[in-house]
Amino acid sequence: MRLPKNRGYFWVERDGIIDYDFPQYRRLRKKFDATDTHCYLRAYPKVEEAIIRLYKKITLKAFHADNWDDMMVEFLLVAKMTGNADGPIYNKSFTNAMMEIYHNGGQMRFGSMGFKKKDGTYHWHYGDDKCKDMADYLL
Repeated sequence: MRLPKNRGYFWVERDGIIDYDFPQYRRLRKKFDATDTHCYLRAYPKVEEAIIRLYKKITLKAFHADNWDDMMVEFLLVAKMTGNADGPIYNKSFTNAMMEIYHNGGQMRFGSMGFKKKDGTYHWHYGDDKCKDMADYLL
């Protein structure tokens, strides 16, 4: 399965934001003098919707599935066979969000993610506050 490369980030909302704090993020926060506060900035609604729809369409096609539930069964089988079913994987936000929603529910979101710096500014690790349309996110 070959998903388009992008500058953005996927996460889950379910009674708040559901996301992971990977060790790589801790190193980045230290490097950029950032706090432990993750910051999320959703893409414009039509952009967010279009990118999520694109990623889902490609994923369904890759697994030759007609619906999301059938695709997830196949996806989880492949993940178990390749040793990638034990938990979230750094730099795989779409897959992580997909699995979180399948297991626990929630709403997929897309946009920019970063960290609040100690001086009150932000270090955007994925996307940034200047991203406006699909061309700004997709590489």
